[in-house]
Amino acid sequence: MKSRLKPTYMTIAVCFVCKSFTLVANEVNNDEAKFEVIEVTSQKRVQNSQEVPISMQAFGEGSLEQLGVAELDDLTRVSPSLQFGGVPGSRAKMGIRGVVDSGRNVGVDSRTGIYIDGVYQGRSASNNQHLLGIQSVEVLRGPQGTLFGKNTVSGAININTKKATEYFESKLKFEAGNFGHKQAQLYINSGLTDNLFGSISLSKSDRGGFYQNELLDKEVGGLETESVRAQLRYQPSDKLEVMLNADYGSTYSTDPLAQPLDLNPILSAFYPNLEEVPSYTIYSELDYFDEVEYSGASLQLNYTTDSGFAYSSITASRSSNSDLLADDDYTPLELLSNRNFGEDYEQFSQEFRIVSPKTDNFDWIAGIYYFDSDTSTVRETVLGADAINTLVVPSLPASLQSLISDNAEALAGYGFIPSEVQNETMALYANANYRFTPKLELNLGLRYTKENKSIEFSQINHPNDPTIAEALENAIGGAIQLTQSPGLWLGGVNILDVEDSRSATDLSPTVGINYKQSDDVMFFAKYARAFQSGGWNADFKTNGLGNFAFDDETVDNIEAGVKATLLDDNLRINASVFSASYSDYQIFQFIPIEGQTVSALELTNAGEVDNSGVELEASYWVTEDFQLTLNATLLDPVYTKYENITFDNEGNEVSNDFSGNLLAYAPEVKFYVAATYNQEVSLGTVTYHLDYSYTGDNYADAANLDSQLLDAWGLVNARITMTSENEKWSVSAFVNNLQDEEYITEKRTNPFNWSTATYGMPRFYGISLSYNWF
Repeated sequence: MKSRLKPTYMTIAVCFVCKSFTLVANEVNNDEAKFEVIEVTSQKRVQNSQEVPISMQAFGEGSLEQLGVAELDDLTRVSPSLQFGGVPGSRAKMGIRGVVDSGRNVGVDSRTGIYIDGVYQGRSASNNQHLLGIQSVEVLRGPQGTLFGKNTVSGAININTKKATEYFESKLKFEAGNFGHKQAQLYINSGLTDNLFGSISLSKSDRGGFYQNELLDKEVGGLETESVRAQLRYQPSDKLEVMLNADYGSTYSTDPLAQPLDLNPILSAFYPNLEEVPSYTIYSELDYFDEVEYSGASLQLNYTTDSGFAYSSITASRSSNSDLLADDDYTPLELLSNRNFGEDYEQFSQEFRIVSPKTDNFDWIAGIYYFDSDTSTVRETVLGADAINTLVVPSLPASLQSLISDNAEALAGYGFIPSEVQNETMALYANANYRFTPKLELNLGLRYTKENKSIEFSQINHPNDPTIAEALENAIGGAIQLTQSPGLWLGGVNILDVEDSRSATDLSPTVGINYKQSDDVMFFAKYARAFQSGGWNADFKTNGLGNFAFDDETVDNIEAGVKATLLDDNLRINASVFSASYSDYQIFQFIPIEGQTVSALELTNAGEVDNSGVELEASYWVTEDFQLTLNATLLDPVYTKYENITFDNEGNEVSNDFSGNLLAYAPEVKFYVAATYNQEVSLGTVTYHLDYSYTGDNYADAANLDSQLLDAWGLVNARITMTSENEKWSVSAFVNNLQDEEYITEKRTNPFNWSTATYGMPRFYGISLSYNWF
């Protein structure tokens, strides 16, 4: 893991590819298109994805169906720049180009933006959108602030649903597989009147668990999902279009956050014959669950003038809520658990946009964006009597050990953190293209953002019996603040009724140059700047209000790329090289607590990051029926500045310089290879698809310790589909993780100093049936 990709080698590789394009470009013709034409809206115009000078990967309805993609995180195997890391569910970590974060803390914004029909989805708990009734999904890499409403620093995911039309269309799909998997989906589109059209998509799935809870003697890890999308589209004339979109989704999972990775002393005592902890096995007294619900509605008006100007208004609201009950020790004892660990979120947004007509040499886009959100949470962390007796009492003076042990149940309890964050953002953005010649184009963009945030925060400890806690504290003369148990034992005392606010303004430019060598070969280069707004450590605090607030983060991104369709439309290659420099990078840092020989873990602006890489998507039709695909990302994501202070066993300060370490959840190598073969038979077409996805070594923490290393894994997926000649019905058989690979997606050390791990999905197989009416 000490190897580093050299930007010079990246540049040479891209230049070599570009030279190859120049040599073969003249051989291209478009008499017969072999690749799926994916229409995208990333530039606020409906365009072929190959004509958009943005480093991106686009998936159309056909490719999503062929790959068996049901949720956003299913795309991570196909799109190497996209990463879902850590644990599944509401606390999953998501990012693009190795810049990964999570929204556990309500005072932190996501670095990656997800848009549904142009509407920003604000919280990471509901990032893993169900891909139902979808026209296309665009993974846009790098800052996109001059084209989208909300500011994001690592990239954006643009989800476009199918537009309702006057033609009747219906599709019914059933799926079943191992672990008791069952899924049903229905899509209906129809004209309701001459100028009113509607569509609705419904999905429901259920899957059993693949973990075994030995203590409760039951399988856990099951998953239930529901999803609905609906649209009404009114078109009174060819100039005016009105669309009302609504969606709802829910996920209920019993998938554990983690399991013991090592045989700790407590498990050894309860299970004396246990030599090592089996994979997919937990020992927990809790019935774990993780529940997420989200919904949204938007009203979009589009009007086109006689002169070709397109005016759009998008008025939208979205909400989400999550709730989590989770063990943090995975032992038969009641040590530490999270109860009611969730949040409630609401947002409103309004966007007005003007898109100019495209003339021979000039076109532009301008927009005004308003965003208002409210995020609230009451998070409860429970410390049990077993934790006090086994972990706290032995560290106390001998004179207090019996007193505390005899009253451990009364001094156990919970700490909760009620907090609320409000965010109001106003932004102006513009993007323009000027063509010096039909082939050479200049791109200029500018974004102005004004943001106001406020927070109300408290941290309150509640022992099981406050009366006994107070009496004991008085009995020992206040030597220990037992009324602030149980947080006291973890270093977190009461913090009451804190209010704070912050304002930020930002001006972010984009400059690009595009060269269209031919109708099928385009080169582009771009510089973009973006910012990630600051916030607060609205989580369990062991350092009082020290480092409560943190500042904005900025990124300067330079990239160049090429998009080409070559060899008589048989070969398509999209490649890009980028270098991003992050300043005041928001990262958790160990900070000494004054007067103590311990450090607090706080989110600060301690980091500086250089992240460079190469991205490649290549697809080649070997014959008329046989296609090969390669998607790959090579990264060099390094902290150039990142220092931490911890203490050794004697209480001496230890300086830890993590400069030169890799970012967490950022593999240096990630790729996907696939082979697809179509065979004509008497009933229609049989499609054979086989793919292999590889994720290289990466770390679950910025310290890059061996104990945090996530070993590389590779997964094989296969699918065989029989489609009727009239395309009305199809039958598929599939298997994911064909070789039943055991792989770990998360490691961490819990507060009791033993390691836990989260395993990826074992072998999963099934059969799918679908029928179309049209």
